[in-house]
Amino acid sequence: MKITLTILIVIILAVLACGCTTITPPTTQSAALPPVSHNTAIPNITGTWTGPMQGYEQNTGFSDYNNQTMTMIVTGQQGRIFSGHYIWASNGTVVTEGFAGVIGADGRTLSTAEEDEGYSSGIMLSGNEIELTWHHAGAQYGVAIDSLTKV
Repeated sequence: MKITLTILIVIILAVLACGCTTITPPTTQSAALPPVSHNTAIPNITGTWTGPMQGYEQNTGFSDYNNQTMTMIVTGQQGRIFSGHYIWASNGTVVTEGFAGVIGADGRTLSTAEEDEGYSSGIMLSGNEIELTWHHAGAQYGVAIDSLTKV
């Protein structure tokens, strides 16, 4: 009887031990990004945009560029891709520089690659307002904010 009771207790303990070895994996929640809508309206940004600049350049420091304006002329657009040129004055000389750009999937963000090694990123604040931030790395590094309004 004592042996039967011992065997029964061993079997019960074995069953309990086997049932307790299963570990439920923890549930993880991934930080899912909201889906990108492919139905976002793509704005037509062709035309002339102009406005003030302010920035910082390595050799000159902080500047409002003597209250001069910068002009962005978008001459072509196919879907979210666009191209054109920037015009601004530098040391009394008018500078024209080509660029190509893309409108983000959200229909508001902008990125451009410029002819002379710089690039800009920006956002459409409204249908007729764009804020661009210009970035130039290297020996003559600098940044600028261009607040543009459609003409």
